[in-house]
Amino acid sequence: MSQDSSGLKQSNGNTKDPLVVKLEANKLRLGCTRDDYRTLQIIGKGSFGHVFLAYSIHGNQPHVAIKKIDKELLLNDYNVDRLNSEITIHLNMNHENIVELYLYFEQNNSYYLVMEYCKGGDMYKFLKKQKTFNEAQSKHYLTQIVNALIYLQSFGVVHRDLKLSNILLTEDQQQIKLSDFGLSTKLDSVDGEQSTILGTPNYMAYEIVNKMNYGMKVDNWALGCILFTFLVGESPFDEGSRTQTFDKIRKLDYKIPDFVSKNARDLIEKLLHPDPTKRISLIECKSHPFLR
Repeated sequence: MSQDSSGLKQSNGNTKDPLVVKLEANKLRLGCTRDDYRTLQIIGKGSFGHVFLAYSIHGNQPHVAIKKIDKELLLNDYNVDRLNSEITIHLNMNHENIVELYLYFEQNNSYYLVMEYCKGGDMYKFLKKQKTFNEAQSKHYLTQIVNALIYLQSFGVVHRDLKLSNILLTEDQQQIKLSDFGLSTKLDSVDGEQSTILGTPNYMAYEIVNKMNYGMKVDNWALGCILFTFLVGESPFDEGSRTQTFDKIRKLDYKIPDFVSKNARDLIEKLLHPDPTKRISLIECKSHPFLR
């Protein structure tokens, strides 16, 4: 691996791995600058910078979302590696339920990721307005999330931060787009494992909280949390503090309300199984009675 002027690792082109960044002209724009875009407003904030709504002055793209990452906030090699991993994974994703990363460039003290703009906002805000989804709505959205995750897993990718705010919506709010690959990683095999404790507490899998090695099925657990939240309007394990939330996860301390149907209840319980080897797979999810 070599490095480009941005400090991000590049492939030497000899690998057959489909998830290694290829520095093609339509992806890494060495001559591209902030001056090629007009920013309209800030639409998001993160640990390392902001996300702007913008458009190209050349008229060759619709509105885009530009994620600006300040180099000085990366602080260490670990964060640079995480950014490299995010770009490496995201550039090679091409699926109707995943936000497209069009290109990235470096200018002065920042990196810029130019992405598909989802006018419908994020699922967290959408659900907050609606309070809960009925089972038909939940099935509609969950099926799309499952399809996106199956696609990721076919490349050996685990998202590791699947949550409502990382699920975006198109303008009609009918199609979902999975976003934010900042914590994603590529496992060496489907059964490969990680041990790093990462993610959002409410959605962290049983094995992560218990500091066990984990694999692909941490995303399946998060999917169970999402389905519960769709139907109930609140997270199954949220207790305010990280410590209390983790304690509830360790004890599997959650209660599915009586109004949730038998099929939905069964799928939630199978997704929130503490043993990942017994946790329902994504392919099995697709044929589960709730999603059929």
